[in-house]
Amino acid sequence: MKAKIIPLPAILMLAVAIPVFPAAAANVEETKKNPTKATAVYAKVILPQKQPATGKHPTVESWIRKELAKRGKKQSRAVTSWVRLSEKGDESTAIWDGVLDGKGWGCPADGWIVERDPKKGAKVEFSGFTPFGAEAKGATLNAKTGSRTIAVINDGMAYVALHVGKRDLSKTPAK
Repeated sequence: MKAKIIPLPAILMLAVAIPVFPAAAANVEETKKNPTKATAVYAKVILPQKQPATGKHPTVESWIRKELAKRGKKQSRAVTSWVRLSEKGDESTAIWDGVLDGKGWGCPADGWIVERDPKKGAKVEFSGFTPFGAEAKGATLNAKTGSRTIAVINDGMAYVALHVGKRDLSKTPAK
């Protein structure tokens, strides 16, 4: 009987593919042990500017448009998709590179959860946007799934929409 020869690339593909299943199971277990994994906080940077007429760009959801309209901002432009923020104790999450339409608009911006309390909710802080840093107002929201709010950065130079959810919203299709 002849021995079957398996080409080397096929063996490598098998070796890489097998560990994926235990990791997925571990993530499910981790979510059960750590409820903050199931109620992740996501951020999306919004500027008070007109959306570009052409090209692909992140969507400004209707609840964000309505809330900004109440605040007197008729135009709003999303410059990022939804980005999951890091938890307390982790390194901050880069939420925007500060580039708009290929040009420098401001400084890169980071965000992170600084406190998570069942009664007080999740408190989020931001850094960047300008060389002098970000002063955010309204960056605390209920930590339950479905909660949302809009943080005002430096008196309205930018806004950060915040959403608590179980799923990865960063896969929202761009318009």
